[in-house]
Amino acid sequence: ERAMWALGDKIASSIVAQTCDVPTMPWSGSNLKANYTGKKIKISSELYGRGCVKNFEEGLEAANKIGFPVMIKASEGGGGKGIRKVENSDEFASAFKQVQNEVPGSPIFVMKLAREARHLEVQLLADQYGNAISLFGRDCSIQRRHQKIIEEAPVIVADSDTFEDMERAAVRLAKMVGYVSAGTVEYLYEEGSGQYYFLELNPRLQVEHPCTEMVADINLPAAQLQIAMGLPLHHIKDVRLLYGESPWGMSEIDFDSPQHKPQPWG
Repeated sequence: ERAMWALGDKIASSIVAQTCDVPTMPWSGSNLKANYTGKKIKISSELYGRGCVKNFEEGLEAANKIGFPVMIKASEGGGGKGIRKVENSDEFASAFKQVQNEVPGSPIFVMKLAREARHLEVQLLADQYGNAISLFGRDCSIQRRHQKIIEEAPVIVADSDTFEDMERAAVRLAKMVGYVSAGTVEYLYEEGSGQYYFLELNPRLQVEHPCTEMVADINLPAAQLQIAMGLPLHHIKDVRLLYGESPWGMSEIDFDSPQHKPQPWG
């Protein structure tokens, strides 16, 4: 439950990402890091509060420090709700109130606007024994009103080395909080510079998961159920096939340095 919150909450997950040395866009909680000693990470309420803007005045101060244009975001928002682009200080008060009204009671933070960025995501699968793997990625850059309308897989806009780095970062995040089940790490990617930035993590199976199933040949709902039953990843048939192992075997798989490196179909 704590892992679900630490990764599902936009503010907490950004602090986790910074603790894990995953790049983030400048935001009201830039440079905040949790105390991590090798065990599961914990985000204190005091640390969490330092990433929030509690009112219009704090928000405007953060926006001026970050530099316009910015995004005002509700930490508990989603599906296009609780998010507003602000080009200058004159627009800030109205946009801040709109975010407050759309997601009542949600903590709010301010983030630098990324212009001309692609929206890429990494599909994760993690078991209760500390194993986590990436099942490639999806490109969901085509959106309307901050809602995805077209998803593509695999990701081809980023070079392979950069995207593998994004995958490794996503796996580190999952392991740091002890996450279990399917999840998705979302990034902003700048084509010109090749730089990526952590955006958020969705601790659930997303509606667009069939894109991943088509390129990884893994039944994700079935894998979730098997993980919930206590099976380790290397006992799941589809995972074994992806890693070039016998589907009916029981041998362990070194997911960090596998003998057979998985490749997406298509």
